[in-house]
Amino acid sequence: MSLKKPADDSQGRDNELGRREFVVGSTASAVLLGAGMGACGDEEPEPPAPANLGAKIVDLHDPKSVDAKGKLDDARVRAMLRAGLRELTGEQDLGRIWRSLIPEFTPATRIGLKVNAAFYRAASSPSLVKALVETLTKDLGASADKIVAWDITDILVRGAGITASATGATIMGTTMSPDAPGYESANLDVEGQKLRLARLFTSMTDVTINLAILKDHNIAGMTGALKNIYGCFNNPGEFHKNLVTALPKINALPQVKGRTRLYIIEALVAVANGGPLAPASHSPGRLMMGADPVALDTHALTLLNSIRKTPVPTAKLAWLDGAATLGLGKRKPEVVKKVM
Repeated sequence: MSLKKPADDSQGRDNELGRREFVVGSTASAVLLGAGMGACGDEEPEPPAPANLGAKIVDLHDPKSVDAKGKLDDARVRAMLRAGLRELTGEQDLGRIWRSLIPEFTPATRIGLKVNAAFYRAASSPSLVKALVETLTKDLGASADKIVAWDITDILVRGAGITASATGATIMGTTMSPDAPGYESANLDVEGQKLRLARLFTSMTDVTINLAILKDHNIAGMTGALKNIYGCFNNPGEFHKNLVTALPKINALPQVKGRTRLYIIEALVAVANGGPLAPASHSPGRLMMGADPVALDTHALTLLNSIRKTPVPTAKLAWLDGAATLGLGKRKPEVVKKVM
């Protein structure tokens, strides 16, 4: 299956955005900055603890959520998300569910949706972002202008079809646009190398929902919840040679650990071979979610291996054990499967 390549984003960008999206994007930085969270490394009051969901992972399967051409059904994706949240928490009321996941929520809370849009042929979907924005605004009471879907650049995000008009979210990127907020000035040390975290992750949003996608990766073995952090700092390319040890250590940084309240791996479509550059090759029609990124990635790996010709080489996946050793989660997920 081959997904359609978007038009050249470098041409006519204002035409793509339209007046409404341009105004939303231009004011977003001021709104997010104005909420006043401290810069990376500043001491902050200890927030209320989110619900302890342990290593519970919900795996939802709806074979009708995606058709033979890879087109998603928005209504079915919305139903999968809502069913997953209820299964995960054991609560039926979506407002209560979100308040258990984000207990410090107030109308001023800024929620970041860290999408994976680096490669347009297999990227986070507008359908899932739209479904999240709908429940966060209607059920939690969040303001749409404080829900920002972001990645390295806004061009990449829009190239994946994730626009303000399609999803209701504010769309931003760390770099390249005139109002891009860039990276924190503080350098953080990981194995003798320096990195700077994206301000959209650290100081322009208060909590994060991590939206990963299922695909194999020529260096990491697979992408998933933990690997999605590589879109949150300035020089990810410099941390690929030592990825198996650096990846868990980056996720364990005090400025990173604890910011994400929910991890979702989109496997509505997936890349089984040739990732991360290859187009989607399979349509599993699955969403997987949880609060434990190690457990979630461990379970997602079983699905990835089931659609591959050969399993992902275990040597590439040593970061999973490293993440568990650093206390980022458990390697034994407690999986609840639900067929829609």
